[in-house]
Amino acid sequence: MTVRSYSTNVLDILEGHRKLDKETSAKLRWLGVELEVEVRQNREFQDVAYQANREVDQFAILKHDGSLHNGFEIVSVPGTYAWHKSGIWDRFLNGAAKDCKAFNTGTCGMHVHVDRVALGNLNVGKILVFLNAAVNRDFILAIAGRYNTDYCKIKAETRITTAREFQTDHYNAASLSRHGTLEIRIFKGNVSALGFYRNIEFVDALASWASDVSFRSGLLTYHNFCHWFSQNHMWNKYPTLGRWLMMKHFINHKKRLDTVLETDFGGLAT
Repeated sequence: MTVRSYSTNVLDILEGHRKLDKETSAKLRWLGVELEVEVRQNREFQDVAYQANREVDQFAILKHDGSLHNGFEIVSVPGTYAWHKSGIWDRFLNGAAKDCKAFNTGTCGMHVHVDRVALGNLNVGKILVFLNAAVNRDFILAIAGRYNTDYCKIKAETRITTAREFQTDHYNAASLSRHGTLEIRIFKGNVSALGFYRNIEFVDALASWASDVSFRSGLLTYHNFCHWFSQNHMWNKYPTLGRWLMMKHFINHKKRLDTVLETDFGGLAT
């Protein structure tokens, strides 16, 4: 079966990863990716889905999604940040992704799940406040490509204590409606390698920053996040995100910006 039903659990299909997940220390932060795509009009759905499935079948499955017109979502098993950045996605991003579109569709999103056990409730609460705070609106819109849509609702009243609650609304910008994970839903879909990896880098960087920053009022802002990124020299760990932050002038680093200007960022949205 190439494209499975929406209710299919990826860990029921790739059972070896379920065993690995259960035996893993809570100190490792697991990420899971859901990427929604539409098949381009001049391509056959079944041909594209078949190719995409072959390119990701060792770590992800394809599922139907009622919000898409002529597409599917790719749902990965949980893995560490380093694992997602190891090149496992490249075969798809350089292959079937060329016959798909996501960013300029109005239907596609990219969701990244983070293991809540590794984060802890306090850090989950910090991330919830950060993503919903009005002061961070322009930053979130810039990095996500959308803001406060029906599929990623902003809740300005969010508090840190929200992390202890089970949400019934699956469509919040950061959802706790699924036990065990924090689902960050802010992003437009993206089949550009640059945009795709930037989103994963941002989520992992956000989780690391939340572990370091105080929850005092006034510190859960994008200014603080960017200062932390620069002061802690996160360029090597999160290179695509770092280049994007400089190109958008959220971080000012003259020497690094000169190098960045030589890089083609035209493919961030696809």
